[in-house]
This record gives sequence, C-alpha cells and structure tokens, in this order.
Amino acid sequence: MQFYLIGALIFLTTMLIFVFQNQQLVKIKFITWVSPEVSLALVVILAACFGALITFLAERFRSIKKMQVFRQKSLGGKNQPQESARTKGSAGA
Repeated sequence: MQFYLIGALIFLTTMLIFVFQNQQLVKIKFITWVSPEVSLALVVILAACFGALITFLAERFRSIKKMQVFRQKSLGGKNQPQESARTKGSAGA
C-alpha cells in the first residue's frame, strides 16, 4: 500500500513540475478548426489521457474476446465427452 502512495506522490510531483514549466499558450490547428489559446501542459495532459483511454478500451475489448474464446473452449471440452458417450450408446443400439 505504501508503495502505491509513494508512486502517486512522485507522479503528482512530476506532473506539477511539468505544468509549471510548460505554461506557454498555444493554438491547436486541426484541418480548418483552430482552438483558442490554451496552456501547452493542458494540451499534453489531455492528449495523454485520451491515449490512455483508447489503450484501456482496446485492452478491454481484447480481454473480453479472449474470455469468450476461453469459455467456448471450456464448455466445448465438457460437452464433448458427453456427446461422444451418447454417440457410442446410439451407435451400439
């Protein structure tokens, strides 16, 4: 628990240093859209947050697909011997 607290404090300290050192105002241009002037630190932090969100969503989607495959394999393994036993019984009759 203390490891996470120390890590969070180090992260917060570095973020504060980053914000205070990058207070320049910048305009964002995208195709024809131009933003009002905003802090460079805000732009970088928002870009990092959106990147983290996209990464989280992609990983979540991958883990859901992986879990579905695992469930299909585990259910298939349980049903397969039962089906073969039924097949053997009906083949002998």
